[in-house]
Amino acid sequence: MLPSVGSGARLSADNYEQSINQTVFTARTAHQQASNAATKLEKELASLQQQQQHWQIETSRRLSNLEKTLTTLNQALEKHAY
Repeated sequence: MLPSVGSGARLSADNYEQSINQTVFTARTAHQQASNAATKLEKELASLQQQQQHWQIETSRRLSNLEKTLTTLNQALEKHAY
């Protein structure tokens, strides 16, 4: 508790105010750092989602090509068998 009289009370009030200001500054700094980290992670997530979409499309394209090739090969084998 702060004393209610004397110069000691003023000093204690100043110390208390300084402590509050330091706490607010620390909280603001932590908030800014968290915000920066969140922004960085959002960009990284967007990049990874774009890469995932690319590889899903590429995998589908390759699968389609393999299926067409297999069909062509099977048809050629059937013709050769007769």
